Amino acid sequence: METEESASACLELNGREVDGRHIRVDLATPTNDTHCSVFVGNVPFGTDEEKLRKVFESCGPIDGIRIIKDTRTGINKGFAYVKFKDSSSVLFACKKNERIEVEGRKLRIFRCRSDKSKFQTKFGGAKSQVGRNKKLLKSFQPSKRKGKNDKKKTKMRRKEKSVKRKEKA
Repeated sequence: METEESASACLELNGREVDGRHIRVDLATPTNDTHCSVFVGNVPFGTDEEKLRKVFESCGPIDGIRIIKDTRTGINKGFAYVKFKDSSSVLFACKKNERIEVEGRKLRIFRCRSDKSKFQTKFGGAKSQVGRNKKLLKSFQPSKRKGKNDKKKTKMRRKEKSVKRKEKA
């Protein structure tokens, strides 16, 4: 586009249906509006944007859908982002977590968060949905590690047991 006016006019075409498909028109500068977006996990590999649009239309008006694909193969990686036009639609979508099935797979739906540094797992990566689900969070509780003294005591007990066994024999 040559002018800002023509670019903003084109943005109005975002989400319109052309030849049976919805088109996506966006600015080149990234916008991090995570308040209106949901993360969708466990997406079947053959799913396209139109299938996801049909699933999430009941939640509210959709601004855009991004299915993340492998750059080399072009195959869907199994997750997507759905951006709604208003934040109230996000709540409706989150309530459908693991209740929606697409091609035999239950979709995992969670609100997007922008600050990934707050949600670090013990493996170093950012938590996408784990920190938001209490049941899954319990499985990521740090295990109680034994200190050096506990390890020494365990070794001493093992030695004592082996000595007693030898005495009995």
